[in-house]
Amino acid sequence: MKFIKAYEEINPWLDPTKARIGDYVLLHTFSSLDEYVDKNIGQVIDIDDNEVGVLFSSDKPTNMKFSFDVFFKLYTDRYGEKYFYRRFKTHDIKYFSENIEDLEIMITANKYNL
Repeated sequence: MKFIKAYEEINPWLDPTKARIGDYVLLHTFSSLDEYVDKNIGQVIDIDDNEVGVLFSSDKPTNMKFSFDVFFKLYTDRYGEKYFYRRFKTHDIKYFSENIEDLEIMITANKYNL
């Protein structure tokens, strides 16, 4: 009897070390976006060779040093929910996971320096 591998193991384009569409991400950029991006979880909605498109919740920060609308586009889904959208380089991804709870733990750990 032959052993059949799982579908994910056969497909060469499904790399477990890279984020996929629908995954949640924590990002780190070396720019004025750090204070918003480091503390918020985004969701990947599109992927190119070296860039990912990420959605963030529509909670606009009030104490930012820059004009928030310059860096992020307002995106509305088909249900009327509003999000902020921006493209990032893949090397800006610090952590990614299929479920949001794992990344919420990482944010809490970073907050208290654990």
